Amino acid sequence: MNRICLFAGGAAWLALCGCTLLKPQPAGDVLERVEPDLGGEYYLYKPTNYSESRRWPLLVLCHSAPWQTPKSVIADWAALAEEKGLLLLAPKLRSTAAWPAKIPKQLAIQEDDEEATLKALQHVRAGFRVARDKVFIAGQKSGCRAAMFIGLRNPDDFRLVALLQPRFDALQMAATLDFLDPYQRIMVLVSMGDLAGDQADACLKWLRQQKMTVVEDHAAARTEKHPERVYRFVRNSDILDRLRSQSLIEDISEVDGESVTLELRQMDFDQGPNDVYAVLCSAAGGFGDPLDRDPESVRQDIEQYSVSTDAARDIYAVVIDGSSGEVDRAATEALRGARRKSRLSDRDGSPRKCNAPLIVELTENLHLRGTDDLRFYCCAKCGTELGRLCDNYKAHCICEENPVSSSNPLIGDPKRFVDDDPVFRQFYCPGCGTLIENEVAIRGEPYLMDIQVDAQSFAS
Repeated sequence: MNRICLFAGGAAWLALCGCTLLKPQPAGDVLERVEPDLGGEYYLYKPTNYSESRRWPLLVLCHSAPWQTPKSVIADWAALAEEKGLLLLAPKLRSTAAWPAKIPKQLAIQEDDEEATLKALQHVRAGFRVARDKVFIAGQKSGCRAAMFIGLRNPDDFRLVALLQPRFDALQMAATLDFLDPYQRIMVLVSMGDLAGDQADACLKWLRQQKMTVVEDHAAARTEKHPERVYRFVRNSDILDRLRSQSLIEDISEVDGESVTLELRQMDFDQGPNDVYAVLCSAAGGFGDPLDRDPESVRQDIEQYSVSTDAARDIYAVVIDGSSGEVDRAATEALRGARRKSRLSDRDGSPRKCNAPLIVELTENLHLRGTDDLRFYCCAKCGTELGRLCDNYKAHCICEENPVSSSNPLIGDPKRFVDDDPVFRQFYCPGCGTLIENEVAIRGEPYLMDIQVDAQSFAS
């Protein structure tokens, strides 16, 4: 299905493709209005060529927060409304906060926004000539939360739902299931530079599971699930216009201009007033085995959008119940058990336990046990021997070796920077499968001996 056909069904798709670029000051009327029944505030954009002689398509815009306001999102779309002949309606929303409330409260807020939006739409229809079969709803990032919730629950009102870089949580959409219309069109545009791209992927997967009519498109620059360029630079951008209009951005991919590829830590370049420079940084690495992390702490991370439900399952082996939003304890325990078992698939022979007295806790996962004459490295959890004091304990672990990019999605292709082949190694206890240690090394290099104990320090 091409974009021309989509526009025939609804102008929102073409609008969506251009909405992230800042437009000039609106030429038409921006009306600040209040819906009388609930007192809901909204903005309405009326194009300069508006007349009562025909019925007009209407696009409902769901602003993200705190980066957009109803007024600023009207300004972003006004030029395209002039070009395509659209009325724009932007209600004031509460459900699009960057950090949503917990599920029961969030669903109540979403329902309040739904009621306010439908009342505002009714108010506009009473005063303007709106084409009943050409009403669309669109959102960007956290604004997609409202656009999707309202649009899916009211397919008779909204012929098309358009989502750009959606923020998605299946639990927040559970209340839409009884209203879904498989013939309603859903447009999803995913763009490069969206660090929450896994949520867009989860959104697409969920929509297809519900057998919705989905059209997916990717911005030309987005070629991977995760951005590869850590240092990004855009020349001659529209950032000053955005600042003057108080229209903030969440990511450099949202500005218009000439994209320039920089080398690793490149410094010899000039930056002008219209240029934008961004550095993507990772948080610090976690400590210990992810499979030992408290599942309830992972659930709280999901609520705060620190990780997605998919990441919780992939990294921490924590399963979230789709209906309650709580940890599925039995499924989590079973998944963690299966992960540990898979870590042991390459084990040779039977591991030997060390029951000698504890000498010192070297790390959270590695202990030193033994007597004055004989000392062993051991797994802190199960006591499996991991070599004598003179050995490199890693040589007695199970080693899993993967591309270095598996340790950090921002790394991308290391061949851009080095000729060698760096790898990410993880060392597991051969007795219980606990993660003992990690290291990054060049493929083929010997294991790093990161612990050497002075035997005299423990002499009695």
